[in-house]
Amino acid sequence: MSKNNNKRDGSGEKKTASITVVLKVDMHCDGCASKLVKSVRAIQGVETVKAESETGKVTVTGDVDPAKLREQLEVKIKKKVELVSPQPNKEKDNNKDSKDKNKEKKSKEKKPKEAPVTTAVLKVDFHRERCIEKIQKTVSKTKGVSGFSIDHEKQLVTVKGTMDVKKLVRSLTEKLKRSVEIVATAKNGNAKEKQYVAAQPAHGSAYFPVRMEIRLNT
Repeated sequence: MSKNNNKRDGSGEKKTASITVVLKVDMHCDGCASKLVKSVRAIQGVETVKAESETGKVTVTGDVDPAKLREQLEVKIKKKVELVSPQPNKEKDNNKDSKDKNKEKKSKEKKPKEAPVTTAVLKVDFHRERCIEKIQKTVSKTKGVSGFSIDHEKQLVTVKGTMDVKKLVRSLTEKLKRSVEIVATAKNGNAKEKQYVAAQPAHGSAYFPVRMEIRLNT
């Protein structure tokens, strides 16, 4: 059977269990001790008070919180009050700190890591306007791409973003029906920025850009 610390008196009202709290306060005489006793008795929950002016020891019994009792008494008498017993449960406090740290750690672990920005240079063999259109369409639809450029002269496609480069290469290979090679990659914006000349239409019906840069809105 579990023990119940709450007792009932003859009137049927519940009586909470009292605890004994020992405090230490600087007192110079019996007059100081008498004033101190009055101040302590004014605090809610206090049942008995005993003050010893020679040792500065104050023994209090009642339904009180030791830490709060010490704080309230300090405010009332404007003196430093030391809690002798019972001491705060350090182990309980340490466990609480440990739990808080674990929660903070788990919260950080749950946060998804941001994908690094990659600049990839791809070697693609393309000669016709239709090839360029396929490249533009495929790259534009690739998740994570923030911008890309096409160098017709060097047969290079430079793509920038958080995309999966290998997946992009597979998509281009499938759409163009030809080999696509990764020439170079650089992460976190370490690749040198290249300046591209705006696309210009060639003579005739065909459209062959010399160099072309496309930036996607993200």
